[in-house]
Amino acid sequence: GGLTDLDGAKGRWQVRFKDGTSRLLKAENLEPCGAAAGEAPARARGASAAEVPPKKAGPRARPAVQRRPLPSAPLSPEEAVEWVNTACDEFEALLLPLQLEEDPTKIRKQYRQLSLLVHPDKNPHSEADSAFKKIFGAMQMLTDPMEQRVALRRARQRATGVDTGIDDGAQWWQQATVDEMEKAFRDMEEKYEKMGFFDIDKHMISGSTGVNEDQLWATPEMAKDLLEKDLAIFLDSRNTTDFDVSHVRGAHSLPGHTMEQLATIELTSAFRLVVDNPEQTVIVYSDNGSQLSRCVHVARSLRMRSQVLTQRVLRLSGGLNLWKRNGFPVDGDTRALFAGQVLGASMMRLGTG
Repeated sequence: GGLTDLDGAKGRWQVRFKDGTSRLLKAENLEPCGAAAGEAPARARGASAAEVPPKKAGPRARPAVQRRPLPSAPLSPEEAVEWVNTACDEFEALLLPLQLEEDPTKIRKQYRQLSLLVHPDKNPHSEADSAFKKIFGAMQMLTDPMEQRVALRRARQRATGVDTGIDDGAQWWQQATVDEMEKAFRDMEEKYEKMGFFDIDKHMISGSTGVNEDQLWATPEMAKDLLEKDLAIFLDSRNTTDFDVSHVRGAHSLPGHTMEQLATIELTSAFRLVVDNPEQTVIVYSDNGSQLSRCVHVARSLRMRSQVLTQRVLRLSGGLNLWKRNGFPVDGDTRALFAGQVLGASMMRLGTG
């Protein structure tokens, strides 16, 4: 039969049977079905739908990933393929400990050594191609300092079993051929070599521009005078996130915290601005302008370009924070900051950044 009438006020319902007869029954004889099965009416629970507290959103739990200890002995080609393909993160794939690795040459060395073991042309294992792609992707991510930090946080979250929604994302190399990946790696090496170094450390620590770079500084007062006379181009070497928070008024962003950024500096609009305005002094700065700050690498990279006179490029003494302490013009937050944290006077004197 079928339901023909429902009287909610009286709690009764009427059903018509196949023989044409009708029967009025109490609502308590109704049985829940489908999505409602197993759920009592709200009034039977003693609370209305509006009174039911909503479920709280939070991190999703997943089984913690048990990391393997790194091998104590060299892997065979077959073992290397199996190790890489079962690695739970980029660090494990490259046989690196789960910690920040600030030496990109070590990462690339691990990639080279593993690529000899898992290369599909040399290793007959059916999963060699997959392993080769995986170590290439790991190398690409970990040689970028910012991407490495994302990968490190994601790996540590997996180890604790907490999923906070950081997406691995699809990368071009997942669909690339072995030849395309090898060419990309050679291109990366060639970029470094064209900048006058093959080993990244040699450039970052003791790169040569043929001048005494310790003499190429601009004091905040001198830089401010040039700014007011429109005789300087200010370049901010920090990452774009820091630049968006605050920067010298009218400055241009030219990040220099990755090898890729330094190697392709000629492709940026900031570099074109420098080339198109040869009469202007170029002032490069970071947070605090120390000997180890990021502006060292950007300034040196600019000076190594044939289109830029070496003596044009100066570093800002004391960096953005000393500029702020002097009350000079800033776009954005006027407080002294480093890595997003407000600095006190004692921290400022350390001169790091």
